[in-house]
Amino acid sequence: MCRTNITVRWQADAPACLVNATSQRVLHCAKQQDNFVVTVHSKQTVAFNLVDQASNEILLTTEFKILHNQPQALQQRRLSWSIF
Repeated sequence: MCRTNITVRWQADAPACLVNATSQRVLHCAKQQDNFVVTVHSKQTVAFNLVDQASNEILLTTEFKILHNQPQALQQRRLSWSIF
């Protein structure tokens, strides 16, 4: 499980909302410009949309990709041989 904070900054011509596209949850709305911190708890990639508040038109889409780290497999591979 990945847990991290992401700072999102945007500037739009009209009021807009940041939406978690994966869960369809509105996270934050602002007039034209804003900085907002999102805390992500996920095992998989999370998509975000910036949506025009009046028309619900998607202005921008971006993804936060979760990279899987497998330290156990690497550790086992290192311990499986020795040169001494």
